[in-house]
Amino acid sequence: MKKSEAKKTMTKARLITEVSKETGLSKADTAHALEGLLRSIQRELHQGHKITITRFGTFRIFQLKAREGHNPRTGEAMKIPERRIVRFRGGAKLKEDIA
Repeated sequence: MKKSEAKKTMTKARLITEVSKETGLSKADTAHALEGLLRSIQRELHQGHKITITRFGTFRIFQLKAREGHNPRTGEAMKIPERRIVRFRGGAKLKEDIA
């Protein structure tokens, strides 16, 4: 990874630092708040609920059906089981801000 690519990645630690600066909260308080937010989002998604954060976006669970695939190493056919994945769709304000 190049140094320029590393700067483009927002890590959890960097997010805590940025939110701390933005809000004036200590890094410890910001870390606790972020952990609480992430746990809440995970719990709600696990229960199958959709999460909408106005002006930011929506997280939801999407069910992928079982399907046939191929092992890339051997080319052998294999069955891929159904699974749940998280999808995020940015809100209008977010899309506008990053355009």
